[in-house]
Amino acid sequence: NLPEMMNFPTASGVYVAEKKAQAVARPVDRAMLPSNSPRETQIRTLRTEPFNNVANALELNANDTYLDLAGGPGTYTALASGKVKEAIYLDISDKNIPMVTELLRFVNNPEVASNPAVMGRLGNTKMLHIDHELTKLQKSFTPSADMPSNVMVMRGDATQIALGDNSVDKVSVTDLFRWAGDKPVLNEMIRITRPQGLMYVKHDMISSDKDKNVQSFSDAVIKLAGEQGAKLEAAKFEPNGAIVFKVIDKVNPQKKDDLADRAILSRVDGI
Repeated sequence: NLPEMMNFPTASGVYVAEKKAQAVARPVDRAMLPSNSPRETQIRTLRTEPFNNVANALELNANDTYLDLAGGPGTYTALASGKVKEAIYLDISDKNIPMVTELLRFVNNPEVASNPAVMGRLGNTKMLHIDHELTKLQKSFTPSADMPSNVMVMRGDATQIALGDNSVDKVSVTDLFRWAGDKPVLNEMIRITRPQGLMYVKHDMISSDKDKNVQSFSDAVIKLAGEQGAKLEAAKFEPNGAIVFKVIDKVNPQKKDDLADRAILSRVDGI
């Protein structure tokens, strides 16, 4: 059996009780919003993991199609746009989209993109509040009229990603599993990542590579992939507890089911 944490819907008791009873759990981030706010309307301005750590772990390069899954404030997408062939942002909250598009327009300004102080701060700050950073940018720079041409911004659910099988080379996810449940998200990450691609996975409940749950979580993800006909290996264990999985091969790639059916199954599985 998979370890108990692989059935993880609640890390800190943030599910709304009556919604859970209805088997359509709508988790919330109490640090950001009142406890009765659905995740579709939350605004996530905080990134807890520096982008440069993620980029280095994934070895992002100019040949990559990269997915910033549950991208929140969009800093990973914005900074990746200068490194990869295509950067895709996906988050379920429509409230994040204006903030993300504004940030993308700023980094598309060459004065911002070439400013080492600004880009260093955006890329290396551990507890990055993007609303504060946007205020600083607004005081000193003018955003470009357009976003970078290699960026796609999508509003969607991490448990039913509207991308085809084997469509990305690299994908990252952080600060998500306490809201969405881990198995539905991991199933989708495995499905969309190409053979030889990399998945950066930071579980909310694992704080360092010394955590006793790191190895059991790694083993559980590899087992889950095997059930989809995919072979994974844990390529790197990062100091912050993140694991970089490499997709070695897919013997029998999963077919993409009807999105409505996927939504029902994911929500039931995540409860």
